[in-house]
Amino acid sequence: MHVTVEVANREIRSRKCTCRNTALLHPWIMQATISVSGRGLIALPAEMRKAAGIRPQDSLIAETTPEGILLRPALTLPIEIYTSERIAEFDAAEAELAQVMSGQTGK
Repeated sequence: MHVTVEVANREIRSRKCTCRNTALLHPWIMQATISVSGRGLIALPAEMRKAAGIRPQDSLIAETTPEGILLRPALTLPIEIYTSERIAEFDAAEAELAQVMSGQTGK
């Protein structure tokens, strides 16, 4: 596989990657020509992953645009599924807070 990556302000050459300075007006833009494997896999050049802050096991969203395919980081947020007991604790705490607040507003 041969990869060409355009990077602002420098040129990088390696066995599999050639990066060249063509984005002087937009230094945050990087372009890469990459191959798709028979299984549909692609490999992003390390320089591009580093610039985008992509680490191993990160999730990406791939979407089609009029210009082609856009890859962007997927935002994942931890969630908590509450049990009935935990919901009862929240209800009790809210009721207690309501009592405290009603006592303070009456002063």
